[in-house]
Amino acid sequence: MGKKLGMYIVCFFVLISPLIYRSLYVFDTNKIYTSYTSSIIMLVPIIILFNLKNFLNKLFLGFWTFWLFIGVLNILSSYKNNPNYYMEVEDGSIIYAFFTALLAIGFFIGEYYTLSKLEIHKSLSPTLKIDRPFIFILLIFPVLWLISFVKSLGFLPVLAGVDITDDMYGMSYGPLYGYSIINSISIVLVYSMLIRSDKMYIKILCILYIVMIMAISSVDSKRYVLLISLLSMFVFNKVWKRSFRFDFFILVYALVGAILYIALLGLRQGNLDANDYNQYFENLAIGVEYRDFIRTFNDFEPGKIPHYNFERSLIGAFLNVDILNFFGYDKKELTLQGSAYTWMTIFNSSLGIRTGLISELYFAYDLIGGGACILLFGLLVNYVSFKIHKAISELQLVLLCIVYSLLLLSVMGQSTATVGQLCILMYVYFAYSFYKRFSRNGKINPTIINLQNKAHTV
Repeated sequence: MGKKLGMYIVCFFVLISPLIYRSLYVFDTNKIYTSYTSSIIMLVPIIILFNLKNFLNKLFLGFWTFWLFIGVLNILSSYKNNPNYYMEVEDGSIIYAFFTALLAIGFFIGEYYTLSKLEIHKSLSPTLKIDRPFIFILLIFPVLWLISFVKSLGFLPVLAGVDITDDMYGMSYGPLYGYSIINSISIVLVYSMLIRSDKMYIKILCILYIVMIMAISSVDSKRYVLLISLLSMFVFNKVWKRSFRFDFFILVYALVGAILYIALLGLRQGNLDANDYNQYFENLAIGVEYRDFIRTFNDFEPGKIPHYNFERSLIGAFLNVDILNFFGYDKKELTLQGSAYTWMTIFNSSLGIRTGLISELYFAYDLIGGGACILLFGLLVNYVSFKIHKAISELQLVLLCIVYSLLLLSVMGQSTATVGQLCILMYVYFAYSFYKRFSRNGKINPTIINLQNKAHTV
């Protein structure tokens, strides 16, 4: 199927999506469905998506575009099973579509300035350098993280067998818990060993170790690190093998991610019986963050959410507590001004509520200011995608894949959490640079691994 034909087919289904919603879920009210206005606006990111050249930009924009339809289906399925979930979807979906269109324009502009440089990079054959002592520290970290976790908490929440949802954000998880993103680094590093090795016993050991680290990272019953790791492995695989096409491999990854996402949700709520999981498929457990965005849109106006300050919360999440104290700021006070905590207050919830980056920017800066920010965000993601293709060391490639994954999942995340994890990745990179510069005798004997010398189509 040609690219143009594929684009026409997708555009057709996007245009008739309001009819599809009405055929799947029949309700008396029309306001719970999206309008043709949002469908028409969504044609902009669809058309740009089919004309982008960088696969990673396509993947990113495709996920953010698809998220609207997942979110609407979540709202409809929730209302079907519980009338209390009724909400007007039309206007909020128009805002999301508008911001997604601006994101797509940011990608399009970004590729205009970086694509020629990326094409030049096709002929290069970079090497990946692995410093084994430093890699060993990263690989052993998940075990240390688990020991710290169990010693502090005394049990594993994921195996508690009871619903811990209301208590999970008030628990003390130990001093290493905030560095859980390093577990993702370990997972992707082991995955790189898996796809490089030709020996079956090494592949088996790598698979077992990946499963072990994923299990360790999920003991708190949260899904953030698990999703970041799965997505980062996928991106790493595509870049390493120079395989930049949408294929069956993507569907398998998406299915595995969805199953694990729902499984951890069930374990968190104490559902150990397989029969208890039917409710998550009936209510479509994925897309809750979009539903909370629509709920917020219907109840509040931009700039009117009490105590919400987007930029101050990001500063609090990014800077070290000592630096903030030096300038007279309290780190906790700043981070509490982020979306998850302020949304938790306005909706009288015991849980942090995540509504995604588009929601955060819209309620912080309104349509124009938020739209400008999301366009710049598109330029930033394009730059990260560009740097991934030009990575010359294994750790650099791993870190950039995780950065990309963090940014992609910000569609349903919280910016203070995203920025906090980016800060830790920066610490790891600086620690690695310091290690290389001041290692014993000032010399490092790296293992050099040649990238597969293949011409690739981005």
